[in-house]
Amino acid sequence: FRRVLFRSKYDIPMDIKLKANFLYNQVTKNTIKRGRSRLAIIFACIFNSYIASGNSKTSEELREMFKLERREASRALTYFKMNHDSRSSLYISSYYFIPLILSKFNADENNENK
Repeated sequence: FRRVLFRSKYDIPMDIKLKANFLYNQVTKNTIKRGRSRLAIIFACIFNSYIASGNSKTSEELREMFKLERREASRALTYFKMNHDSRSSLYISSYYFIPLILSKFNADENNENK
């Protein structure tokens, strides 16, 4: 994990990396993952670290950053949920998505209130 993320080209804050490292160790339960599946699990840990910290990024943004296919990202998120022993569910507030959706449709601030 450290080799992939800590010495990498990804622009991710250190607190997110540390939380993701902790989650990775929890989720994989010290089993060895190699190649793209390992990168995909790291993606899922980073995604959940962002949500836990309140500094949300969409899975699409992170998927593009890690250059993963949708299928790989989906499988990693499923693997994370199945193997993470969290009793609380984390989510991204819908307020985060409103500006993103408006920008995709080239809407301005005046349309936001309608």
